[in-house]
Amino acid sequence: MVPVYLNFEAVRNQRKITMVKHIEGDIWALEKAIKSHLEEVTKRQVVSQVHEVAMYIKFRGDYVLHVKKWLLNAGF
Repeated sequence: MVPVYLNFEAVRNQRKITMVKHIEGDIWALEKAIKSHLEEVTKRQVVSQVHEVAMYIKFRGDYVLHVKKWLLNAGF
């Protein structure tokens, strides 16, 4: 079980947000690694937001399966 969730935000229409929670350590390095992987897989720019205090990262879009697979392969 990895803490990756799909949230829906109601902004004009349903916006899908992938969230990675309960991050300890270098949150910026993790965001950079996941973002580069997602951009490589999807072949398009991925928008992300890091919240250091609450220890989570948001990615705009439904990338739950890609992020979970990457985290498990990376040993998390």
